[in-house]
Amino acid sequence: MPGPCQEDDTVCILRTRSHGEGREGCWGQSRVCAPGLVANGRTSRSVFSSPGVESVARTYRNLWPRVVSWENLCAAYARCRRRKRGKPEAAEFEFAWESELLRLQRELRDGSYLPGPYRNFYIFEPKRRKISAAPFRDRVVHHAVVRVLEPIYERRFIDDSYACRRHKGTRRGFGRRSGR
Repeated sequence: MPGPCQEDDTVCILRTRSHGEGREGCWGQSRVCAPGLVANGRTSRSVFSSPGVESVARTYRNLWPRVVSWENLCAAYARCRRRKRGKPEAAEFEFAWESELLRLQRELRDGSYLPGPYRNFYIFEPKRRKISAAPFRDRVVHHAVVRVLEPIYERRFIDDSYACRRHKGTRRGFGRRSGR
């Protein structure tokens, strides 16, 4: 049975507003449909809501063409190759970067793109951890998607969300928690 989201090349952000006792529409936690899905797009109760809670959906359309645009893929490649230029996989991609990006763009547009196998290795600082690294080509796709979606989501995160965000991080989160 389909949920409130329908397949489309859009992203939907849902914010809930509670009409509780003595409060004039207090905004609560945001809810997000998965990238590539869109909710019903109107201000009403939805399956995400509980009684007395109103959902306001903001829909962003035509994101996929922005993700696969030549300019975005070039910028994503430039960001991806920072600190990776000495790696063999990055050097191989850079040897024919224009044709690689054109091939990647074509695969993304026609839906034939398949991610490659991750490379697993261990690091030992501060403790033993398994790292799974995406192939360089897939990292370019990751950066292309992030360049389009990050500005949309970043504005909606609460200030006390620190994980995987620019100018934030674990240390700042801990410092905020301890009052530093």
